Amino acid sequence: MPAMRLLTDDELKGLLPAETHAFPGPIPTQIVSSDEYFPAPQTRAQREVEARVKALGNDLARKQGVSRRAFFATAAGMAAAFVAMNEVYGGLFDVTRAEAEDKDQANERAKALSGQSRGSTATTAAPSWRSPIASSR
Repeated sequence: MPAMRLLTDDELKGLLPAETHAFPGPIPTQIVSSDEYFPAPQTRAQREVEARVKALGNDLARKQGVSRRAFFATAAGMAAAFVAMNEVYGGLFDVTRAEAEDKDQANERAKALSGQSRGSTATTAAPSWRSPIASSR
C-alpha cells in the first residue's frame, strides 16, 4: 500500500529543508513543514525574534570568546533566546539578561531546573503560555 501524502510531488519540490534553510538557533523562529502542509510564512514578530536572537548571540558569543553556534549550545545561549522572545512577545519566560551574559549563572539556573518535567511543545506557540520555568523562581 503506498504511503499517504497530502502534498503533490510538485508541492513537495517547492519546500526547502529546515536543516539548511531555517535559522539554526536554539529555538525555532518560524513554522516548518512536515511534508504534510505548506508552512505559513514567517511573521513579523518571528522575524523580530530571529533578528534579536542573532544580534544577542553575536554580541554575547564574542564577549564569551566563542562562536555564535557554540554559544547557542549553552544554557546562556538558551537564556538569550528566551530574553529575545520576552522582548518581542512580553514576559513569557522567567529569565534575565544576566543569565544570558553570565555562563556560570546560566549553568547554575539550568542545573537547578534540570529535574522539571517539560510541557507539550504544541503549547509554545501561544503567546499567553507561560513556561514552567516561570513558576520555579
